[in-house]
Amino acid sequence: EMTALLLLGLVLLWGMATASAATNEGHTVIVVGGGLAGLSAAWEAAEAGSHVILVEKEKKVGGNSAKATSGMNGSNSQRQRDQHVEDSPGLHEQDTLASGRGLSAAELVHILTRESAAAVAFVEKFGLDLSNLLQCGGHSARRTHREPNAADGRPRPVGYDIVAAVGQRVTAHPHVQVVTEAAVTRLVLLPSGGGPVTVGGVHYSHNGTEHTVRGDAVVLASGGYSFDRSGLLARFAPGLAALPTTNGPWAVGQGVLLAVQAGAVLRHMGKVQVHPTGFVDPKASDARIKFLAPEAFRGAGGVLLSPLGKRFVNELGLRDAVTSAIYRHGALGVPLTSLAGSSAEGRHAQSAPTADDDLEAAPVPAEAYLVVTPDVVQRFGLAAFGFYHRVKGFFQEVAGAAGVAAYLTQSRREANAQWRQQHGLPGEAGDDAPVDASTVQDSLAVYVQAAHGQQPDAFGKTVFPSTFEEALHPEGPLYVARITPSIHYTMGGVAIDHQARVLRRRGAAALAQVPSAAAIPADAVLPDTEQPELDAATIAPAPRYEPLPGLFAAGEVTGGVHGANRLAGNSLLECVVFGRIAGRAAAQHRPAHDEL
Repeated sequence: EMTALLLLGLVLLWGMATASAATNEGHTVIVVGGGLAGLSAAWEAAEAGSHVILVEKEKKVGGNSAKATSGMNGSNSQRQRDQHVEDSPGLHEQDTLASGRGLSAAELVHILTRESAAAVAFVEKFGLDLSNLLQCGGHSARRTHREPNAADGRPRPVGYDIVAAVGQRVTAHPHVQVVTEAAVTRLVLLPSGGGPVTVGGVHYSHNGTEHTVRGDAVVLASGGYSFDRSGLLARFAPGLAALPTTNGPWAVGQGVLLAVQAGAVLRHMGKVQVHPTGFVDPKASDARIKFLAPEAFRGAGGVLLSPLGKRFVNELGLRDAVTSAIYRHGALGVPLTSLAGSSAEGRHAQSAPTADDDLEAAPVPAEAYLVVTPDVVQRFGLAAFGFYHRVKGFFQEVAGAAGVAAYLTQSRREANAQWRQQHGLPGEAGDDAPVDASTVQDSLAVYVQAAHGQQPDAFGKTVFPSTFEEALHPEGPLYVARITPSIHYTMGGVAIDHQARVLRRRGAAALAQVPSAAAIPADAVLPDTEQPELDAATIAPAPRYEPLPGLFAAGEVTGGVHGANRLAGNSLLECVVFGRIAGRAAAQHRPAHDEL
C-alpha cells in the first residue's frame, strides 16, 4: 500500500511537470554540482520552465560521473528486449537489496529499478548508443549498458561521453545558467513563521569574490567524500582513511556539511565502498590516487589470482566480497605461508575481514593479480585494452603459467620490500619465496574445467564469459596486472524521501555555521537501520522526520539507496533517476511567502 502511494505521488509530480514553461516564469532553481545528477536535475527543472543556475566548483562539469567506466544499469530496457535478454525491474531490485545487505531504503530502490529503463532511454535521447550489455558482479542478467567501440576500434569512455552529451545540451538550454569554478560555501537559510528554517539560495565564492544567489529551491548534487581523508572519512570510517582512492580531489563531501547546517539528517555515513581493483602502476606503486581497473575486465572473463598463484574468489561476486577476499589472500608484509590458501594459514588470514563483514578497517595493504587472455581482451575491446596495456603500462605480457608465476614472484618481492621499507621492518623468512608455476597451471586448469561445466566452481561462479582455455598453452600470451583495493564510493550521505526532498528531524533548528566533519552533531547521524523516508511519509501519529523546505538532493551526496554496498552500474542510474526527480520536484516547489 505504501509503495502504491509513493508511486502515485511520483506520477502526480511528473504530470505536474508537464505544465507549460509559462507556469514557472520567475521561478529559480539552483543546482549545486555538475555531475550527472546535477545535469539531470538541471535539465528537468529547465524543461519545466524554471530558470536554473548550476554552480560547479571545477573548471568544467562532469565530476566523478565522467570517470565512470562500468556503464549504467537498466532493467527491461529496449536494448535488452532487442537482444532477448531476460530481466525485470523486480530482479534488479532483488539484486540491489541483496547487495545492500538489508540496509538499502526499499522504497528508494523500488523507484530506482522501476525507472531504470526510462533512465537509459533518457540518456540515449541525447545521442548516446548504450547497446553494449554487460553482466557485472552481483547482477543476475546483462543489464549494465555501455557504448560499443568506435568504428576504428577505439574505446568509448561511457561516463565521460554521457556527461559530455547531457552537459552540452544542458549548458545550451535557454533556461540554464552555468557558473564554473564557483565553490558553494553556505546555503541561504530563511526563517519560516518563527519555526525551523527553509532554504532559499546559496552563497558561493568565485574568483575570490563572495556571491549570494536567491532561489525558490536548491538541489544538492555535489557528490561524495571519497577524497576527504582528514574530514568525513576520518570521522566515520577512520580505518579506511589511509587507503588509496580512485576519486579526484573534488570529492570532499561539502554538500553533506551544507545540508547538516540546515538541519538535515545523515545515514550510512560509515558505509564506504572499497573497490577491489585499483591498478597498481609499476612506475608509481605508492600513488595515493589509483586508476580504476574497470569491472568490465572481470565481466569479460578476467581471473583474479592471489600472490600464491591461486584463484581465491568468484570474480563476479559483489564488490565487498571480492575486496574482503583480497585482504585475506593478498596482504603485504607477511610471509606467503601466512596468507589464506597457503598450506599453513597464519595469523593474518584469520584476522582479516570475511565476505560477510563490513570492511571498516583494512588490516594492511593488499594486492592481487588480474589475468586476462587474448579472448578476454577481444571481449573487453582490443583498442580499449591497448589503453591500459600500452598507454598506461598497467599490464605485463607473459608466456603461459610459468610467465605468470615469474611475474607474481617479482612483483610480490618489490611490493613487500617497499612496504617493509616504509614501515622500517625487516624481512620475514618465506615472504620472498618464488611462486610455483605448477600451482598457477593447476589453478587455471581447474577453472577451465568449471567454465566447461565439467565440475562446479569452488567459489560458486556460475557465469563464465570466457572459458580461459588459452591460459593452458605453455607459450600462449597472457596479460597480468597488479591490483589493490581502493576507496571508490561513499554509500552514506543526506537522507531523502521518494521525491528527493532532504529530510530533517521534525522541528530541527539550523546550526549557526557550516560544521566541520568532527563537529557534526551526533543526533544528525542516524543509526544504520533507521528509515526516515518511511517515517516522514506517515500521516498519524506525528512523524519524527519531515522534508526540509526548499532543499532537494540526488546522487552520491545522498545516503540510503545502496545500503552497505553498491552494485556496479547503479551509480550513474541513481544520478539520472533521482536527479530527474529532484529537478521536477524543485521546479514545483513554491516557498511560503515569508521564505522569500
